[in-house]
Amino acid sequence: MDMIGKVRRMKMRDGVSISEISRKTGLSRNTVKKWLKAPAAVEPRYERAQKEGKLSAFEATLVAALKTFDGCVERAARVSSTCLVTVGRNRYSVPCEWAGHMVSTRLYPSRVDVVAVDAPLPHRGDGQRVLPVPPQLSASQGQGQST
Repeated sequence: MDMIGKVRRMKMRDGVSISEISRKTGLSRNTVKKWLKAPAAVEPRYERAQKEGKLSAFEATLVAALKTFDGCVERAARVSSTCLVTVGRNRYSVPCEWAGHMVSTRLYPSRVDVVAVDAPLPHRGDGQRVLPVPPQLSASQGQGQST
């Protein structure tokens, strides 16, 4: 730490009093005294005690719920003339060819996919994927089957 070196230098070399060092550095006098009494090779370390948070009791359940969620929230949106799609309170840029077109926004836990709906458009840029709209699963099909 630089501060302990400054405190030691002020006291040893410059002969400044402890209360003056405290005023100049903004440290309390007790801290200055403690640092001056400590051996020269010892750096002060501050370790914050870990406190239980309000959600600590539910942490395992919440983490498991986030890992098991593999679905998405899908909404239709129109691309603005400035090539932006509004999803919630956020805006995402899309290719200029998509301006004025309807798109489907799919919100996953870790990403947002924007998919062209009314015209087949090329794949452009990272994070913007053109995917076919998945067919709706009926109750008899189940979710365990892969297509």
